[in-house]
Amino acid sequence: MGGILTRSIGFLIMMLVGYLFKKNKIITVEDGRVISKIIVNITLPMALASGFQGVTITKTLVSMTFLGILANAIMLVVGFIVARKKGSMDKVFYMLNLSSYNIGNFTIPFAQAFFPASTLAALYLFDVGNGLMCLGISIAIVSSIVNSSSKFSLKEFLKILFSSPSFVTYVIMVSLTALKISLPDSVFTIVKMVGSSNTFLSMFLIGILFELNVDKDSIKTVLRVIFIRYGFALIFALIIFFILPYSRDIRSIIAMTVFAPIVSVAPIHCEKLGSDHTLAGFLNSVCIIISLVLMTLTLILVG
Repeated sequence: MGGILTRSIGFLIMMLVGYLFKKNKIITVEDGRVISKIIVNITLPMALASGFQGVTITKTLVSMTFLGILANAIMLVVGFIVARKKGSMDKVFYMLNLSSYNIGNFTIPFAQAFFPASTLAALYLFDVGNGLMCLGISIAIVSSIVNSSSKFSLKEFLKILFSSPSFVTYVIMVSLTALKISLPDSVFTIVKMVGSSNTFLSMFLIGILFELNVDKDSIKTVLRVIFIRYGFALIFALIIFFILPYSRDIRSIIAMTVFAPIVSVAPIHCEKLGSDHTLAGFLNSVCIIISLVLMTLTLILVG
């Protein structure tokens, strides 16, 4: 328990340092965008690739992808039901912010401090399903609901997916692993050297981008989304940990993952579909703190 709390406090300190650097104008939000590009294009893909060393693709790992799709799909439906009597802007807001999980920039750096590579592989495959939904399928569904003239484009969908370095990394590493093609240990050594910086950079960036500016009238909407999102996360976690037939480590890491914050691109998609991206950004920031606390508690309880 002491080790879990110490590491969680360490993550919080990394975020706080980023926030204080921004507030004291040592680093600007523009600098944060540069750091974001480094993470997305270099350190995160390397961190993901390093996790596949010695991993064997099993039916259990493959099922994680479907679990990631299912979790997103359920919350997408919940968002639609909650906002069914509301306008298009609210439908977009609820559906996009109740579904999706920030795994690449938050959960993976967090989980790498507590789980071995063999267990992290389950998280990576869960994120493949999560990525398929939050980077493409969910956006297409929400767009078609609020805009009847909108049509699904397979070309655009694939373009979005394969423009994500993380998704491309998953495709390459899963393919190599499935074909039982092993990269040399020297390659993994270099990959790990680069990927090891991902945790600090990701948490530092979260601190830089953290914002808590919102009008009081919007607090009710934020609280409602938080209550529903984490309420269902609790239900998912209980089902995953106590019912699903996986090893304890896999059940633990996925039960923890469903408490992850909203995917970082949600505010961008909200803006594109005509919803309140400022409120979505505020909600995203709040969920990061809540998720850090709940994911830590989950680890303590299942550890």
